[in-house]
Amino acid sequence: MITTLNNTPEFTEFYRQVSRGDLEAFQWLLAWHEYTHEIDDLVDVFLPGPELLMQTMAHAIDLYSLPFYQKHTAALKGVAKTITGTYLISVQWEHADDKWKRTCADILRHAGNDMIYAVAEVVGGWDWRMKTAAILSDRVIQDRNEPEV
Repeated sequence: MITTLNNTPEFTEFYRQVSRGDLEAFQWLLAWHEYTHEIDDLVDVFLPGPELLMQTMAHAIDLYSLPFYQKHTAALKGVAKTITGTYLISVQWEHADDKWKRTCADILRHAGNDMIYAVAEVVGGWDWRMKTAAILSDRVIQDRNEPEV
């Protein structure tokens, strides 16, 4: 099982609630959280050492082998690919000269949250997804890179 070194007790509890008692969904969200933070760490460290790169690749194998993902691949695979592409755009734009691109990048870097919404929908339907989104979307505002001017 992938550890959650980048997680907080608050988010662990949030993921438990989102999962609505589905242990496999809970494990998937914890693993997803760790994996996406590892990817971010790789991007932040230009040319990371082979150990960090291989560790992240090994975690990807673990992540996509978890039972929840295997059972719900049809619902989650496209979401994972979309998140990957959106995150790449956010990395490309985060240091742009254009302030609008930097502002958009600050929002797009939270694309990984789309997986949380997808899991919420799998375990609880549309209404649960939207309740989850209402809670988590406020966190995006709190976690912005640029201060208000």
